[in-house]
Amino acid sequence: MTPGPTLVVGCVACGAAYLLESLASGNTFGARYWTDGFQQAPMLPTTPPITRCAKCAAFFWVDDAPEIGEYEPWEPTPPPIAKGARKVRWLKEPEYAEAISAGMMTTPDRERELRLYAWWTANTPRRKRATATRDAETEARVRANLERLAAMLDLEDPNDRIMAAEIARELERFEVVAELLARAFPPGYEHVVGLIAELAAKGDDRVREIKEGRRAGRR
Repeated sequence: MTPGPTLVVGCVACGAAYLLESLASGNTFGARYWTDGFQQAPMLPTTPPITRCAKCAAFFWVDDAPEIGEYEPWEPTPPPIAKGARKVRWLKEPEYAEAISAGMMTTPDRERELRLYAWWTANTPRRKRATATRDAETEARVRANLERLAAMLDLEDPNDRIMAAEIARELERFEVVAELLARAFPPGYEHVVGLIAELAAKGDDRVREIKEGRRAGRR
């Protein structure tokens, strides 16, 4: 992994400065994959697509943030423009729902991205501890998000069909899982299809790590 320049970007609403690390090159060595499509790759870290300003509390898409400077990671002293700037942070699970309510899903692709990250973030505690539980409010929010995300998927696309099956499994709709996975998939999907089908047959609705075989498409 080779770091790229650290970008200094401004909040779209108030202009407050934020630091965004970039990547010159990376790889998936040591990566871990989960049934919900989440990938954790130490040598290929990702940056938040959307964040929230600590100064004005506005949400903003990082791609929309104006770049106001940059510096190389090996520079001993960051430039003055970076003084006092915070790192762009990931949203917490409830904040994705707030961002959606605030109108941040300006395109279907952005809505899908918001809902996907909301799902992944909600599953984070269960990646760390399989027995982790959710309170009723969080569970209701997660289920509503998954319902909407499932409605956006194209079942003719094998990646979307895998995602739909996983959503159905996490919603405990195991019969739907079987129906979706009974359809033909291209070569390379056998392992993940088999794993999700096996978990559904056991009545297991928890996100699980894919420990063997190659992972199908992330999204």
